[in-house]
Amino acid sequence: MITFKICAFQLGLATGVYGAFSIFGTFFGGHVLYRVGRLKYAIAVACWHLGTFLCSNFWQPHPNNTWVVYLLGAFIGFGFGIKSNMLEGLTAHYFRGTEGVAFTLKSCIMNLGIVAGTAWSTSLCVYVKIYILIGFLLFSLVCFFIAEKLFLKQKERLTSI
Repeated sequence: MITFKICAFQLGLATGVYGAFSIFGTFFGGHVLYRVGRLKYAIAVACWHLGTFLCSNFWQPHPNNTWVVYLLGAFIGFGFGIKSNMLEGLTAHYFRGTEGVAFTLKSCIMNLGIVAGTAWSTSLCVYVKIYILIGFLLFSLVCFFIAEKLFLKQKERLTSI
């Protein structure tokens, strides 16, 4: 019973660290996004997440280094905060006039990701899940570059008319 209380406290603390640093990432991301541009920002966010995924993958848990859980929670939370700014801004920017549908669809896709992550949580090893996340990260970065190029082409075509 005592072990459960300690684990529940540590889980709550790790979640709190994640949430607090997500707030910091949101504030930081809001100030930086418009200064550096979407492409540089997307590359920086992808590198940030890639670094945290690789660190999570190669870290060997041990009772003497449990502080790394909180450090990784801070880094992942900060990365989520800076990524969420970009996603919200891109959704609003790309889908002007149809924001309601776009935000609903974005929310559905994110919830499907949560369902998939929960569904495979007991059947896959942690390192396999991390490699899958790295694959999705790289795939989403390629999709972002394609979407950005198409959006700029369309914007150029509309301004030349």
